Amino acid sequence: ILGEANYKKWVNSVDPNNMLNRQYPVLSRVRELGLLEKTAELGVLSKLEAQGLTLEKAEELLPALEKLGVLKLVANNQQLLINGVAPIAIEGAPLLLPLVAGAIEVG
Repeated sequence: ILGEANYKKWVNSVDPNNMLNRQYPVLSRVRELGLLEKTAELGVLSKLEAQGLTLEKAEELLPALEKLGVLKLVANNQQLLINGVAPIAIEGAPLLLPLVAGAIEVG
């Protein structure tokens, strides 16, 4: 922990606008790329519901995820997920959404 704190201090002294201080703009990128519109146009949620995956069923998974410690892991690693995983998922989504929609439709 001390090493991490020292590293963050050093990085901030070198470049105040470093990746440790910046946060990927998740909501603005989703809006700019039109991901919600594309999801609706492709009928992804309707296709998932037709396959039997509803929001109620997804909600039923939450206690199991909590028991396994997944939710705590996600909560403790928000910055890593926002700056590491979110850019890959969001920037790749325009290419992957049609493939995902087709795969869901096939079943």
